Amino acid sequence: MRTEQKQLSILQYNTHTSLNKVMVPMLRDPEIQKFDILAIQEPWRNPRKHTTHQWSKSGFQLAYKNSPHTRVCFYVNNRIATHSWSVQLPTPDLITMIIETKRGPVNVHNVYNPSPRSYRSTEAGTLEALRQQLRLEGQHVVVGDFNLHHPWWGDRSTQSA
Repeated sequence: MRTEQKQLSILQYNTHTSLNKVMVPMLRDPEIQKFDILAIQEPWRNPRKHTTHQWSKSGFQLAYKNSPHTRVCFYVNNRIATHSWSVQLPTPDLITMIIETKRGPVNVHNVYNPSPRSYRSTEAGTLEALRQQLRLEGQHVVVGDFNLHHPWWGDRSTQSA
């Protein structure tokens, strides 16, 4: 007997802090309801409090670190039961969503890695915090904006992963 396996649909998007051109139209688009999780990098920052845009009729719950430096967040579709997931917020540039499933936890890591100061930089950026989160039990999905390049799609002067 074959059982149907539920797939998790994730939209990963760097909105480049754009409220009216990107975030508002995205959350108001009926097609966005097809996704279980929206993993956003560089969300618009509310100038009055440490949060981002949250349209009450979007059908999503916002997971966002209360920090003036936050550069990642999740929008979680209301069809995912709130008791089945939690978030860890190790840094303003890394958020991990832990979804409890019958097969064990699924960890979704949303990363914003700042651009290196130079092409010769060896700074770990957010990657060291990500390495720590990858030690969590369960399966892992990593999405984000790494601001890194590989020689296969760049040249010798590009910062490598």
